[in-house]
Amino acid sequence: MKSIKKSLVVCLCFTTVFLNAQNPFPKLAPVFQDDIVPKVYIQIAQDSLNQLFEDIFSNHHYPATFIFENGAERDTVENIGFRLRGNTSRGAQKKSFKISFNTFEDGGDWKGLEKLNLNGQHNDPTVTRSKLGWDLLRAFGVPAPRCNHVELYLNNQYVGLYNNIEQIDEEFAESRFGNKDGNLYKCLWPADLDFKGENPDAYKFANNGRRTYELKTNEETDDYSDLANFINVLNNTADEELPCELEAVFNVDSYLKAMIFDIFSANWDGPIINKNNFYLYHNTATGKFEYIPFDIDNTFGIDWFGEDWASRAIYDWAPQGQPRPIYNRIMGIPAYRDRFSFYFNEFLETHLQADNLTAYLYQKRDLLAPAIEKDKFYPRDYGFTITDFNQSFDSKLSVNHVPIGLIEYIEKRIRTTKEQLAIQDIAPIIKVDYDAFSNTVQVAIRDDQAVQSVETCHILQDNSIECAISSLSNSPTTLNVSTSFANNTEVKAIYYQVTDNQGNQSRYPVCEALEIATSNTSAVTLFVNEIMASNQSTMMDEAGEFEDWVEIYNPTTASINLAGLHLSDNPDNPNKWAFPDIDIPSKGYLLIWADEDGSQGDLHANFKLSKDGEFIGIFDTEANSFELIDGFEFGSQQADIAFGRTLDGGQNLSPLTPSPNETNQQTTSTISEAVVNEISIFPNPTQDAFTINLGKAIQQPTKILLQDMLGRVHFQLPVNGQGVYTISTSSLKSGIFLVVLDYGKKGKVLKKLVVNN
Repeated sequence: MKSIKKSLVVCLCFTTVFLNAQNPFPKLAPVFQDDIVPKVYIQIAQDSLNQLFEDIFSNHHYPATFIFENGAERDTVENIGFRLRGNTSRGAQKKSFKISFNTFEDGGDWKGLEKLNLNGQHNDPTVTRSKLGWDLLRAFGVPAPRCNHVELYLNNQYVGLYNNIEQIDEEFAESRFGNKDGNLYKCLWPADLDFKGENPDAYKFANNGRRTYELKTNEETDDYSDLANFINVLNNTADEELPCELEAVFNVDSYLKAMIFDIFSANWDGPIINKNNFYLYHNTATGKFEYIPFDIDNTFGIDWFGEDWASRAIYDWAPQGQPRPIYNRIMGIPAYRDRFSFYFNEFLETHLQADNLTAYLYQKRDLLAPAIEKDKFYPRDYGFTITDFNQSFDSKLSVNHVPIGLIEYIEKRIRTTKEQLAIQDIAPIIKVDYDAFSNTVQVAIRDDQAVQSVETCHILQDNSIECAISSLSNSPTTLNVSTSFANNTEVKAIYYQVTDNQGNQSRYPVCEALEIATSNTSAVTLFVNEIMASNQSTMMDEAGEFEDWVEIYNPTTASINLAGLHLSDNPDNPNKWAFPDIDIPSKGYLLIWADEDGSQGDLHANFKLSKDGEFIGIFDTEANSFELIDGFEFGSQQADIAFGRTLDGGQNLSPLTPSPNETNQQTTSTISEAVVNEISIFPNPTQDAFTINLGKAIQQPTKILLQDMLGRVHFQLPVNGQGVYTISTSSLKSGIFLVVLDYGKKGKVLKKLVVNN
């Protein structure tokens, strides 16, 4: 690429929302659709079910069949894993369960999910507190699991109303943060984040047979140095330096919102009171830890201690004399305390309008009442009745741990919070998303005052600094700034300074600067030519498995050796998988299986493609700083449809008829749309045979072929001029085939055929 001269022109776009490079809030439907109550059926051998209930503290998965029904669709997944889940809830009469789609099927998933959690919510007579909490967190901008209610049936016996809660795992991380290769820690009691020394192994201590900070990804590496560094910064950095050091390793802004939810909802079983129930994910795109809430059923007034949670002081929430640095250190910084107050007031005004919440909760009550009324397990732990269910939305019950109704708690907590809030002027809030692939920085700015100016500063290769100040005459309180560095080799880092009309100033990053990528200078010419991220029946690898694949194309007139080059689905981790010492010939193709199974051969990468969309790229050697050679981002993919370059090595990207190890170029066709629309193939899918009907089309093909996705011809039919052709498929294996109607110089018509034999 050619270098272009740097520009200090900054685009200011006024808006009312924050930008985000990822989508932290995927849609609810169909798995988590919440305007109905779907049904989940588990079919399991009776002796397995008996054993599961006898050994309640076992995490052994029993094979079972999963069926999901929501009125619009019915899905069946065989050979899933089924077990009990939870800690203290295992002793409850109404158990909670975990469903695993990948225990017995390597890489197995359903709707992009590897696991589901079915929680009995036996402590909560409304069975709604957790659902309400997850909805509020997501509405407030905190990456949190999706949730809905389902009816659960074990071997066709109804066993009650459950919360269906999304698993926090690699798939969750990828959907929220755009990557899944960082360390994900599950933090359970006594996870107080207290400093135990600089040795990373000091944080591998166990409690009740499991680590307090349990690493759920990258277990083989088992490297806790990132967690140790974060805890060290959180505990030991001086107050005046804490914003600089902490914001370099932790998403403080997102955690402030999660903290507000905990304090408003009285989530005493979280990190601040009970040092329990949260995840930390090391986001490789930003280098920062992300806080993820977990297990929020003991909320909104559920109490075991005789505490008036609805009145507890919001600025003095942590227990006295105990280390709770994630609350005490952050609230000890005036700027963070003021932002906490600003966000809390916004939370009350925007998401906690009492009338709206009351309507929401009554709607849930009416939706769930029929399922509760027939739930024989609902009364078994505390004697709850359907009358208790209806009453508990409004007022307390006679059982000790429900001293206040759900709506009653919310109304009281809103009132006491407003009495306590101490609103101060805040400095501008700056949120930055950097897309390393497109080399674009997007900045979202918010303030309680009018923003007066935005200063954009570039640090050049010679370490000189050039800044441009944009003064804002119309004084917005919310705006976006976008700066592109594509093809730019002069700028190596950037920072922003924002000033409001009260003179409050913020800088991002708080100290140092945001490093940006320089222009691609790789001398290697290769292309990611074609990918398939949902290969269900198109093409099998050597092991007979339908796996994701990536096709690499060499457009040059010479062979290229791939040793030292890399393939990755994460631009922030360019050396994720190293190519073997292999040549790709001139004008040749090479297929890489993205299946996380290197044991099957040298051309099997250590990652999979996401059918929901992600990045894929080829990167240069370490000696050449892992420069990007070629790559692109792709969106959601359909099963057995490829995506790539419409011309080999070209710029245009599009869904494609799969052509692995062959040219992507499609023959130019002059066949009329009317002719194409007349052609029908049925039945499709088929087993024994199918019929081609040319309909009323005047034009007849010169020949008709049936070929597989590798281009191999299985049948060629003579054209009889009658327009109807029947072809036997009984000798074919299951898979995707192409019916090719060849019209000679006018082109070809391709129709996809699914064979299920």
